[in-house]
Amino acid sequence: MTVRRRAALLLLAAGTVLLGACTDKADALDRQRTQRAVGDAVARQVEPDVTGTRCTGSLEPKAGGTFSCEVTLEGVGTLPVTVRQTDDEGTLSVVPEAAVVDQDRIVTELKATLKDTFERNFQVACEGKAVEIRKPGSESPCVARDATSRREVTVTVTDIGGTLAFEVGGPAS
Repeated sequence: MTVRRRAALLLLAAGTVLLGACTDKADALDRQRTQRAVGDAVARQVEPDVTGTRCTGSLEPKAGGTFSCEVTLEGVGTLPVTVRQTDDEGTLSVVPEAAVVDQDRIVTELKATLKDTFERNFQVACEGKAVEIRKPGSESPCVARDATSRREVTVTVTDIGGTLAFEVGGPAS
C-alpha cells in the first residue's frame, strides 16, 4: 500500500529575487551580491539558518542564463539550487534541487496516514537526522507498531517540495 502526503513544512519552492548585481564590466553578475541574494532567497523559505552560499561557473548577465549554487544550512548540510536569470534587469529565479525534510513531520504524517488507513493509533520510529536535505527518490526506513502488529515502512521523498510517499508492509510476526 502506497500513500502520498503533500509537504506542509519546510517547503522550498522557487523563489524570485531582484538582484541588479552587474559589475562595471557588465560581462558577469557580481559574485558576492549574487551569492548573498541567493542565500537570502533560500533563508526566507527554510527553517535552518543559511550560513553560506557558493555559486560556481560563469555568472553571465543575460536573460535565460543559468548557474548552480550550494547553500549551506546550519547543522543540516548543503542544499543545491539552480539559479536562472529571468530578465535583463538581474531578476533571479532560485529553484532547489532537493527538499529540506523534517523528521518530526515524517513521523506525524506517517502516524496520520496509518490511523486513516487502519483506524487505530501507531507508534512510529524512523531512521535519520532531525532535519535532512533529501533528493527526490531518496528513501528511508521507519517501523510502525501498535498493540497487535509491527510494520516496516519505506518513506520516499517524491519531489523537491518534500511530498512524502509511504510504502507500508504487511504485519510482521
